[in-house]
Amino acid sequence: MIQTFKIQGSGTDPYSTNFLHIDTTFSAQCNCPAGVKQQLCKHIISILEGEIPKGLIDGDTNQISSIAKAFQASETGAAYNAYLQLNTEIASLKKELANRKKQIARMLYK
Repeated sequence: MIQTFKIQGSGTDPYSTNFLHIDTTFSAQCNCPAGVKQQLCKHIISILEGEIPKGLIDGDTNQISSIAKAFQASETGAAYNAYLQLNTEIASLKKELANRKKQIARMLYK
């Protein structure tokens, strides 16, 4: 079943964000500039995370939670969760790297 949402972005025409899930197969499309380049866009991500996207002007908001649940149960959902975990680890490593750099500077300039 295809679920479509219209989201008003910064342009004059609203973006169409479509979701298709059949069993464990899950796909999404958005015609915003990022979506046209087949990149993750904020419109898709917000719905996949179970949130009502900013600027939503059309679409059944009652379906958002079922879309998010189907996504989490899919192979793509598992890959997305791994991506989020890596992002968290990167942020932590960047913070540790900055602290080490400061520590070395303090040691050098005593």
